[in-house]
Amino acid sequence: NEMTPRDIAQATWAIGKLRIKQAGIVCSLAYRAKDMAARLNTVEITNCLWGLCKVEFNDKEVITMLARGMLSTYTTPKDAATTMYAMGVLSVRNKYIFAQLSALMIDQIDKANAQSIANTLWAHRMVGITPPTQLLDRWAHEKLGLVGLHSIYTK
Repeated sequence: NEMTPRDIAQATWAIGKLRIKQAGIVCSLAYRAKDMAARLNTVEITNCLWGLCKVEFNDKEVITMLARGMLSTYTTPKDAATTMYAMGVLSVRNKYIFAQLSALMIDQIDKANAQSIANTLWAHRMVGITPPTQLLDRWAHEKLGLVGLHSIYTK
């Protein structure tokens, strides 16, 4: 019986939730997720990345491959933020992925919440990438009515 993408995502999320760090289990799920990356949807990818960061699985190739999957289909700001958060926890620095996911969040700023913005800014700091000033500025302007926290806001 082959595991489905949903099975892999749920199992990987569960090992993270339960903090199961046995290498055999973690590696098996991580490499299975990597092999299935093209079949995983964004929620499944996010669940895999979240679970893997919680058990401190740090194979940068696996994490990067999964994160790249977030760029090929519709992604919510929450899922983009969770992806960057996982990359930040694991110190996986990829300017291209961070730039693309940040741009996606800026484009959907009306759907971003404070936790997503905070996680994104924190992740940028953890990997040493300067976040786009537009991210916080647009969110603060549209959600809080504040103008120009870090730059001049223009629509």
